[in-house]
Parts: sequence; C-alpha cells; structure tokens
Amino acid sequence: MSIATQLPGARVARTAQAAAPQLLSLATKRPDLVEVSSSQRVVGYIEVVEHLFVALAGPRYDLAVEIAQAHDFTLALHALQEGIRDDDI
Repeated sequence: MSIATQLPGARVARTAQAAAPQLLSLATKRPDLVEVSSSQRVVGYIEVVEHLFVALAGPRYDLAVEIAQAHDFTLALHALQEGIRDDDI
C-alpha cells in the first residue's frame, strides 16, 4: 500500500512497509492517521498535521500521548519504536 497518496502535502516514504521498522505493522485509519502495531498490539499512531508527522504513543487514539514531531514519516515511526523499547526495559 502506498502511503504517499493517502497522506496529503507531506514528505513520506515510498511505501508504508518500506518505511516501517521490521517489527511494526501499519494500518491507515483515515487519510491523515496511521495506526502502528507491534506483535499484533497497537502501540501508537502517526498523525499528519500540516507538514508534520506527529507520533502518538498508546493503544487508544483518544488517550495517546504525543512523543515526537518530525518532518519525515520514517523518523516518526522510529520515535514510536524507541518508545516501545523504553517500555520493555
């Protein structure tokens, strides 16, 4: 699935799977929101706000906490991945 056509006005990776670190899976919930899962467990969301990708940590969107902002989709994904590692320690 190409995410570039679904996230308007932003610089994104060519495909969602190419941008996602190996242990993460992605699901588009709406044109500006991607759900990020690890081991079949929702760990957060990437939301597009103007030209920024906002990384939100938490299994529920309405309770997720902003942990990073990036101009690149891949960097926002890496911020979520780092958050997962910190939780596992």
